[in-house]
Amino acid sequence: MRENSIEIRSGNDVKMRDVKIFLAGFLVCALILTVVAANDIIREVFFGVNVVVDGETLEFDYDSRPFIMDDRTFLPVRGIAEALGVEVGWDNDTQTVYIGGTVQNNYAVIEIVHFGGIEWRVLDVQDGKALLLSEYLLEQVPYHNVHEDVTWETSDIRRWLNNEFYNRFTEEERAQIAETYVINNDDPWFGTPSGDITVDKIFLLSIIEVVEYFNSNEERIAGCTITGEVGWWWLRSPGVNASDVGAVTTAGATYGNTFVSYTNTFVRPAMWVYL
Repeated sequence: MRENSIEIRSGNDVKMRDVKIFLAGFLVCALILTVVAANDIIREVFFGVNVVVDGETLEFDYDSRPFIMDDRTFLPVRGIAEALGVEVGWDNDTQTVYIGGTVQNNYAVIEIVHFGGIEWRVLDVQDGKALLLSEYLLEQVPYHNVHEDVTWETSDIRRWLNNEFYNRFTEEERAQIAETYVINNDDPWFGTPSGDITVDKIFLLSIIEVVEYFNSNEERIAGCTITGEVGWWWLRSPGVNASDVGAVTTAGATYGNTFVSYTNTFVRPAMWVYL
């Protein structure tokens, strides 16, 4: 496996004070591999990137490692800035990331909406649609009812979400839920097949999307049950083996070795809705 190193020096070599980076959203380690048209190319991602700051190699959380995609190197803004002793802030009103200070020093404001009797966290807004994720862990449902090789495309939880769960909404609410091309990428470390692109109304987040939309493990823990209990929640990404699948643990980390037939893991649905 190839390795790449990026050296960053502080002091006069890097001027971080009063720098503003304008983004559509605050992505600590953004992978733009989410909901796209069916004819888009599924890109290869390489994670073997080292970052050296003032001679010291940084260590990143498993889910926020630097990576290379399409010969472009993506770095986690917060981790590198903090290693340089620089604060990172977010102004939700102006959709601005501040590196090195801001007048109000605002941080990401999580917007919660009510839809279909459920509280949803707004993860993204684009093209007249909002990406919603249930704020709480809703119920414990196995990813697949039999312990066997399975993909998101063939899983029981996909059928359950797009039939039984989807039909809980009213006719007017169902009309607001958009059909989504769901990209399923093979496991980048073990090569476990993920299956074909699917078209769904309701889906689960992938590991890549969790990295994109959550800045830290602590934010992922916020998805507890209504009673306050913290539990594991399913992801649609394949795991180490074809009979395993990804999940977010009670520590907020992603884990790729969860048996698909486990009955003690919660569902946290996601969907795009028309505004």
